[in-house]
Amino acid sequence: FDLRRLMDEHRTRDWAWAARADNLLWEERVGTDRQHGYETALAGATNWQKAHNAFLQSRIYGADLPETFTLVNASARLGEVVTTVGCKSWLVRIESLAYAVEHRLLPRPVDQLRDHLDILRGRHPLPDDLDVTMEDIEASMEALV
Repeated sequence: FDLRRLMDEHRTRDWAWAARADNLLWEERVGTDRQHGYETALAGATNWQKAHNAFLQSRIYGADLPETFTLVNASARLGEVVTTVGCKSWLVRIESLAYAVEHRLLPRPVDQLRDHLDILRGRHPLPDDLDVTMEDIEASMEALV
């Protein structure tokens, strides 16, 4: 079963699915057992998108405990902080801030946040003529997070 060939055939059709395929191919924390399980689940598939969606439904979204948090993913474990998360907690992965930007949910305009981040990271000094303090900048970043 040639997973890469199946993915490459599909990647040329849609940029969003190309990104998903690249995400999988570049993932460094997927162990051999998890990779083997994925390839086994997709063996014989002719459409990667459909097979991938079916895999997600059965092992990630539809499972009582997503595969991400089981022993098959132990090699990617990030330590006690992740493994002791209670069932009332949410683990969130932000893929895009587009919704927040489009609906003006951010504490400041994106350009301002970028400038503030550069100041916080020491890439640029705090300009004298800027009508904001370091505390304001930190508060903006805190609000964003």
